[in-house]
Amino acid sequence: MPSAIRIVKITTTTARVLIGVVASLLTLQWAVAAITPPPPPGPDGGDSYELYVADQINYDSNLYRLPPGYVPSTLDANASRSVVIDAATVGGAYQQTIGRQTIELNAHVDENRYFSHNYLDNTSLGGRAQLDWLATSALTGQLRADYSRGLAPFAETLYYGRDLISTADYFGLANYQLGPHWSVSGIVNESDFTHSAVAAQYGNFKARNAEGSVEYVAGVDESFNFSYSYLDGSYGQETLFNGVLTNRDYHESSERFEVKYPITEKTLIYGYGGYLERTFVEAAIGRYQGDIWRVSIDWRPTDKTDLVGSAWHELHSYSSNEADYFVSKGGSISPVWTASEKVTVSLVFSLEDEDYIAASSSILLTGPRSDKVTGQQINVLYTPRGNLFLNLFLRHEQRSSNLEEFTYKDELANASVTYKFF
Repeated sequence: MPSAIRIVKITTTTARVLIGVVASLLTLQWAVAAITPPPPPGPDGGDSYELYVADQINYDSNLYRLPPGYVPSTLDANASRSVVIDAATVGGAYQQTIGRQTIELNAHVDENRYFSHNYLDNTSLGGRAQLDWLATSALTGQLRADYSRGLAPFAETLYYGRDLISTADYFGLANYQLGPHWSVSGIVNESDFTHSAVAAQYGNFKARNAEGSVEYVAGVDESFNFSYSYLDGSYGQETLFNGVLTNRDYHESSERFEVKYPITEKTLIYGYGGYLERTFVEAAIGRYQGDIWRVSIDWRPTDKTDLVGSAWHELHSYSSNEADYFVSKGGSISPVWTASEKVTVSLVFSLEDEDYIAASSSILLTGPRSDKVTGQQINVLYTPRGNLFLNLFLRHEQRSSNLEEFTYKDELANASVTYKFF
C-alpha cells in the first residue's frame, strides 16, 4: 500500500515506469486480462466526463489449470479444458473540481459469455468514487471507495463451479508536508472479500489496516520512506485444523524502508526492505515472521525503450483466496518498446518459487506444498486514433509442484477493441 499519494502530472517517463511496474506485478498471478479502458481524466483537466464501449475475445487452453488426465471429483468429467470467452463492456468516468477538491467517479459493467461453458456466464463490474481533498497547501489527502465483482480464478480457490467474488475496499489518506523535503502521512484501509458459492465461503475475508510513514524527497526521482503497518485479518468461519474447528483470524505488523534513487540519468533503482510478523489468534495454527524485500531497476536507454528488472522475497496470497498464502521468491524482466505514438509493445519473462506456509489452506487440505511458476507474455497496444484502442495479449504459463494436482501448462490469448465517445 503506498505511503503517500500525490496529485502529479503524468509525464512520459512516469508512464513508462508505471508500465514496467505493472508488467512486473502481472508476473505474480494472471486472470483474464481486463478491457483496455481509455486513459483516465488528468488532474489538470478540470471538469470532464467520458463514456466508452469495448469488446474482448479471450482464449484459454486450460481454464481450470489442471494437469493432464486429472479430473477433480467436483468437476464434470466431460468438461472442456479449453474455452473461448466474449466480454462486452460499457463504462464511463466523471471528474469535477469544486474549489480545491476534486471528485472522480468511474464504473464499468462486463457481460462475460463462455462458449461451451454456459454455466459460467456472468456479469462482472467495478467502480470507484474518489475525493482528492486539499485543506491547506501543506495538508492534503484522499478518500476512496472501490467495488468489484468477478469470477474467481479456479487455480486460486480450487472450487470448480461458478463463484463470483465481491470486493469492497474503503481507503483514507492524510498527508502533511513538513517542509520542502519532509512529509508525514497516515492511511486507514478496510477490505471485504465475499464468495457467492457456498462451498467457497470459507474464504470470506475482512482486513482492517492502518499505516503511518515519514518520507524525505530529495528530487523528482529520489526519495526515502519509512513506514509501519498493522493489519487485522478476519475470516467468515472456522476451518478444520488437525481435526478441530479452528479460528484462523490473525494480526500482522510490518516495517519497511523504501528507496527510490537515480543511479544515472537513464537508470533508476527503487525498492524496499523490511520485516513482517503474522500471529494467529489460536497459537496452534502457527505463525510467520521473516524479512520481506523487493528491488527493481528501470533502465531507459532511449526515449522509446524501457527495461525493468525486478526481484523479490515477500509473503503473498491469492486475491480470491486470502487463506492460501505463501513465501514468494522470484524475479522478472520487462522490456517495453514505444514503437510510435500509436504502438506500444511490452514483454514479461518471470520465474517465481512459492513455498506455502503452515497455516495456508493448501497445507491444511493436502500437506506440504512448494510450487515453481514460469511465465512469458506479450502485450501490444495500438491507438490508431485518440478515442480508439486496440489491444492484443498472449501468455504462456507453466506451474510445477511437489503435489501433482497443482501442476499445469496454460496458453492464454485475448484481443480487445475499445471506443471512447467523449
